[in-house]
Amino acid sequence: MTSRSRPPWVPCRAPTANPKPSALTPLRGTPPKLLRLRLFADKQGIMNRNLLESGGELLVVSQFTLYASVRKGNRPSWSRAAKGSESGPLFSRFVDALSAACGRPVATGIFGADMAVSLVNDGPVTLCIDSKDPE
Repeated sequence: MTSRSRPPWVPCRAPTANPKPSALTPLRGTPPKLLRLRLFADKQGIMNRNLLESGGELLVVSQFTLYASVRKGNRPSWSRAAKGSESGPLFSRFVDALSAACGRPVATGIFGADMAVSLVNDGPVTLCIDSKDPE
């Protein structure tokens, strides 16, 4: 999400292994929540505006590596991450839901591609949002 050319953060959601209809339920509330988060500064410099109020845009990039387990050994394991055939449609549904919720297209990377993504983290804010336990 950004209201400038430099995004302060890029929202992402780790795929759930073997998604079933009940596993997709948390997906329904995540897009509206992301759009309502007050992450952008108002005229006083306080994070008091959401994406739509700021006139910002969305970039959603799939990143299965966020779902790695490093509990055992020194090599990350992605054995619990969903396969591309399962997580690809889930990612597409998430992007479609975001687009519908904000009423405009949402930019994405290429699902499953080896991409070089460059960004500048503009600000002191990094959020990890668990759709099953949004706190």
